[in-house]
Amino acid sequence: MTVFRREFKQTDFEKVRDFLKETYSEESSNWYIDRWNFCRYFAHNWLEVFDTWPSTVGMWVDENDEIVAIVSSEEENNGEVFFQLREINYSEDFINILIEYAEKNLCILKDGYLQLYPMVNNACKDIMTKVLVDRGYSNTGNYETDCSMDIKKQLNIDLPDGFMIQPANNYSARERAQAHGRAFNNELSEVPARINERTRGYTGLVNAPDYNEDIDLCIVDEIGEIASFVTLWFDSTNKVGILEPVGTILKYRRKGLGKSIIYEGINRIKELGATKVHVGSNQDFYKDIGFQVESRTEIWHKQLS
Repeated sequence: MTVFRREFKQTDFEKVRDFLKETYSEESSNWYIDRWNFCRYFAHNWLEVFDTWPSTVGMWVDENDEIVAIVSSEEENNGEVFFQLREINYSEDFINILIEYAEKNLCILKDGYLQLYPMVNNACKDIMTKVLVDRGYSNTGNYETDCSMDIKKQLNIDLPDGFMIQPANNYSARERAQAHGRAFNNELSEVPARINERTRGYTGLVNAPDYNEDIDLCIVDEIGEIASFVTLWFDSTNKVGILEPVGTILKYRRKGLGKSIIYEGINRIKELGATKVHVGSNQDFYKDIGFQVESRTEIWHKQLS
């Protein structure tokens, strides 16, 4: 097999999405389609790097233009590098090529360390580990964790009085950005931090190829303000749903709103044919409502100074 790197183009977005579907398994550490969509259409609009990010992606294909490997950041200059790989036996030389690309084009220093997030599947974990160690990297002891829940039946929704489930698209990008800021910054202010950036993110999110407004939901309070929210993504090939993002604003926590909106979303993707749902979090909240740890991805870095 002849493998070479070629330019990643915006038109390759869905090609990579299909590659992620094709390589989905419980053993793989590749991204699910939610992260690929959310990264591109939310984060890159937030950060205003939508036009420049494609030039940073490393894409290796075979003679039939089938994807062999992807090396990319989630956003510009955040120092995190992710590897999307097939379940094949990569050579040590090829793994070195991937890491050299990451070091040259994507990694940054943080506290004297070069950060690298090798999203490694089981088929090449040993060889990737060997190459990382040989190049001076060390395991941080930290992980990215994926939790999942098998969908076996319709889930009961117990929504407190005064709250109502609504389509999230009934609300403006700025209203959604306000809720997002309040949830993730743990604040109550009318204008949370970086609201303009978050608004750009929500404006772009609806343009993602896999966005489905029927599984983009929120709970509103008596005056119509967003109290809790979840966006789900559905991979029909593998019959899995993924939560990204999920949040409840500070003043409405511990009322069961997060559980209610997630269960409503799960019920809806079950109707679409989903048999499992994932979330990229290890929070006790998710375990308490039925999720279990499915996989953990090691994080490596390299000290330079």
